[in-house]
Amino acid sequence: MKKTSVCLVLLLVLFLTCGRSAQALSPPAWILGTWADQFGANTWVFTEDNVVYRVWARYTDGSVTVIDFKQGSQMRGVTVLEESTALTYILAVIEAGGEIRLKFVKTSDTTLDSSRIDTRTDEEPIPLMKQ
Repeated sequence: MKKTSVCLVLLLVLFLTCGRSAQALSPPAWILGTWADQFGANTWVFTEDNVVYRVWARYTDGSVTVIDFKQGSQMRGVTVLEESTALTYILAVIEAGGEIRLKFVKTSDTTLDSSRIDTRTDEEPIPLMKQ
């Protein structure tokens, strides 16, 4: 979980150091709402036109970092893409330095598994519960 949090904080840095035209986000209806892990450290908010990630940095100073994917997609050099099916939503952030792909899998009406798609590591998914 710590690795995923660190990677997502790095996304914030990418967003703040770039700039581009707006891209529309459209998460599927089944994922709309607020989802959090069992500790409340990782919270995802999916709206009809945006995705926002909040992580509580309890490992460092206890601050909260917010990553707004709609705002980030407006940064030059950053592309945010999405794919969805009846049970899966994938969000990809691409910039000159690389790509990060995030996957959300519906496991029930009130639970999701979230993970980072990476061929170099085998991270366990983080279970999220609808709030």
